[in-house]
Amino acid sequence: PPHPRFLRPGAGAAIVGGVGVFVPPVLFNGYSTLNALLADTSPPPPLTALAYSLTKLLTTSFSLGAGLVGGQFAPSLFIGATAGTAFHGFFAPLADLSPANVYSVVGAAAALAAVFRAPAAASLLLLELTDGNVDILLPTAAAAVVAVRVREEVERNATPREERD
Repeated sequence: PPHPRFLRPGAGAAIVGGVGVFVPPVLFNGYSTLNALLADTSPPPPLTALAYSLTKLLTTSFSLGAGLVGGQFAPSLFIGATAGTAFHGFFAPLADLSPANVYSVVGAAAALAAVFRAPAAASLLLLELTDGNVDILLPTAAAAVVAVRVREEVERNATPREERD
């Protein structure tokens, strides 16, 4: 049976708060975790970083779906940075990779660009967060453009063929 709409915010808050008890870094905007990832101060193990990314994705979805106050900007940075850190952690043992924070920056820019369809803005914002490290501008911009393109392709394929034609 359908539930009254006025119960959604309370239910969403209970779910997000309950998850936050066990995974505190996903609560609020996550800037302390994000700052640590961008500074490359002992990144978490790859499975932990991936768990943070997926948990933040779920809690943000619950929060937005329940009508709670929140946004998409900080969560997209957090999700991208933790996913980039996880990627680095999984593949660094196999190849000589750049430091983990480079992958955090690229992941954050890609996620931000995909959410807001703004690859140039995402790339420049993350360039600013790295104190103007132009060495990572090209991979950051490339990841941002690819992320937007992937989003557009997914949306195009999710639309029924009759509506596309």
